[in-house]
Amino acid sequence: MDSISNLSDAQVVPLTTQLMTVLTKNPSLYGRVMGVYPTLEELKYLHENHIATLNDPSSGEPEKVMEHQAKRQLLNRKFGAFHSAVKLAATDDPSLLATFGLSQPKAKKSASPATVSRSEKLKAVHGDISGEIFLKGVPIKYARSYDIDYCEGDPSLEESWKHHSVVAHASKMKVTGLTPGRVYWFRVRGIGANGPGPWSPYASLMAI
Repeated sequence: MDSISNLSDAQVVPLTTQLMTVLTKNPSLYGRVMGVYPTLEELKYLHENHIATLNDPSSGEPEKVMEHQAKRQLLNRKFGAFHSAVKLAATDDPSLLATFGLSQPKAKKSASPATVSRSEKLKAVHGDISGEIFLKGVPIKYARSYDIDYCEGDPSLEESWKHHSVVAHASKMKVTGLTPGRVYWFRVRGIGANGPGPWSPYASLMAI
């Protein structure tokens, strides 16, 4: 889920569906997860307790050392979680980083998005039910999802084409709702970070 922004719309759906299914079955899990972020009272207590420990004359005793280490680990965890929340919130309000004394992230030089190439192979085969056809293509490098177009008329005319769907994988793309006895033409293109690539060669088949 941490790399959800790098996924296509079709790939995101199963992940968010699973998350919401789990939370719906057990809403208490939300509190357990969000509990990692400390309240203001917790931060105050940990801060003041840490200072008190440093000023304790008996802090060098073995038992005190172990106690201090445990408290320090808790402080690290809670303040670290708060810092993470600040950085996340800074996406909408960058001034928060300077306000809390956190370093501004260095801008990374991002490479130009790779161009999605053209699929050179596309095959159409009948499915198991009437009006169903599967398209089989070769996965395209840098493609995150795939556009499927179809037409019943002249495939050389752009106005003949209609959009059918967007799918996540090129190896087995399902097209449904076709009229038995009609010949259909199909084309596919990959969609990458910088937009869609060129259309594949046509594939045609009569629906049964």
